[in-house]
Amino acid sequence: MTPLDWIVLSAYIVFIITMSAWIGRRQKSQEDYYLGGRSMPAWQIALSIMATQVGAISLVGAPAFIALRQNGGLVWLQYEFAIPLAMMVIMLIMVPLYHRTRAVTIYEYLEKRFGRSTRMCISAVFLVSRGLGCGVALLATAIVTAVCLNWPLWQTVLLIGVVSIIYTTFGGIVADIYSDIIQLMIL
Repeated sequence: MTPLDWIVLSAYIVFIITMSAWIGRRQKSQEDYYLGGRSMPAWQIALSIMATQVGAISLVGAPAFIALRQNGGLVWLQYEFAIPLAMMVIMLIMVPLYHRTRAVTIYEYLEKRFGRSTRMCISAVFLVSRGLGCGVALLATAIVTAVCLNWPLWQTVLLIGVVSIIYTTFGGIVADIYSDIIQLMIL
């Protein structure tokens, strides 16, 4: 990487952490931290969801999967084209619907609608699947970053993990949503 690349990368990290610290100073309650004070517009939440879908795994894995998978080609490409359409349905219908329920989590809504056992089961499935999914996403991002920075993989895992923990700890869900939107615009 050139000195200009290092300046841009450093400026980006400093900007994200500074933005999250600024957001965090305005938060006065757990509702502000976890739910953005219930004031986040549905379109910002939707863009964050979309950015999460268009992450490192999609950029690194999808083209190779489509090109190299036996019988992949157009069949798998159709699947990849269907994801943005499904995300649009979620953004336009599900996010505003959930937003109107005023529930703190989707699990609270599920418990009210279907009972405690449903909440517990879906919560456990989510925690396990997201834990594994986040690990894979962190690894995929770290692999690309390790190649770009010419660093050992463990160092890029640590860098990305620490920066992510810092900005989400400072700014909560609002910082996470804003950083997702910024990353989506960059992509």
